[in-house]
Amino acid sequence: MTEQYTTRYITPEGLDDLQIITGKDTLIGLHFEQKREKNVVYDEIELGIIKETYRWLDCYFNGRIPDFVPPLLIKGTPFQLKVWDYLHSIPYGATVTYGELARRFSCNMSAQAIGHAIGKNPINIIIPCHRVIGIGDRITGYNGGIENKKMLLAHEKCSLQKNP
Repeated sequence: MTEQYTTRYITPEGLDDLQIITGKDTLIGLHFEQKREKNVVYDEIELGIIKETYRWLDCYFNGRIPDFVPPLLIKGTPFQLKVWDYLHSIPYGATVTYGELARRFSCNMSAQAIGHAIGKNPINIIIPCHRVIGIGDRITGYNGGIENKKMLLAHEKCSLQKNP
């Protein structure tokens, strides 16, 4: 098993802070703290992958579209990996519905199956599952919490209006 390190990223006011889980040189997990245990002991270690993840998050939260992705180590079923890979193609500030994704995969999967795969996303924000919404622009289901999802979508929309 790969040794893991856990650190925290302090997000802008209003969002829950992020818990970053890395190996020596890959990002393994990125989760809002409200979803995880609050009494985690954070590692005070300076690894390149941690700095790169911080740089990505700083860029994102400062309203710029990051032009790089930290090295990721993503584990999931073949279907989950396919869904998560597709999420990367949803543009910053755009949204798609669970139903649209189900039709996109045209694999006899329901929107609920797509939602289940999205709910298992281990790397929030970088794998932008927050950009998937319900029919009629309903903000539904997010493993980082609905309020965080609303704030991320509003952040992206606001950033696009400031920096077209």
